[in-house]
Amino acid sequence: SVSSSMSAPSFWLSDELALEMRLELERFTGGDASVDAAQPVANTAAVAEVVTTPQTPQMETAATRALDDAGVAFARHPVSYDDLQKGESLTQAYARQAGGTISATIKSMVFNTGGTAPILVLMTGEMQCDPKKIAKVVNVANKKVRATSAEKATEHTGYEFGGTSAIGTKQELRCIAHVGLQGEERVWINGGSRALVVSLLRTDLEKVVKGGVEYHDLAK
Repeated sequence: SVSSSMSAPSFWLSDELALEMRLELERFTGGDASVDAAQPVANTAAVAEVVTTPQTPQMETAATRALDDAGVAFARHPVSYDDLQKGESLTQAYARQAGGTISATIKSMVFNTGGTAPILVLMTGEMQCDPKKIAKVVNVANKKVRATSAEKATEHTGYEFGGTSAIGTKQELRCIAHVGLQGEERVWINGGSRALVVSLLRTDLEKVVKGGVEYHDLAK
């Protein structure tokens, strides 16, 4: 229903319309939607613009700034969660969209190991990491190695979940990578946003990751 006053018109959304608008907002803002059916929306034109206008991919991030500051040559590749073909994993979809190969496309993950700070784990796109091997590398019991929560990952890296990159992290974290990446001349890695992948020389990646990159056999 619609209610209005002569001084400041406001509009209350039906439950169905509010839900539809929330879903659209989440799609275009990466989950940061704030439409509530119980709250008045004073500027419906502004809401309509957010709902109907696709979000411009974030091309400038902490990762790209770190690369620029280091003088590293790299390329930006906009990617989309929505462009997922049948049978593809998200990593495969991003590799295709960015023009890379699955073996050279890096998954950036954050793991707890029982210490005060988590660690970064870089894995080639076609493989799964083995927590037992991670535990051996960091010299802790197997049960202490587990994926970090989205909130904790963001707290330490500065990146939203789904946009984690090993480049330009908020804190310096120990970074271990699967040894197979050493065979790649050029790599593709998340650029610090859910909508951005960057590609660069592997040797340049090693230079810009805070604390450097260690290589170990981490695959299952």
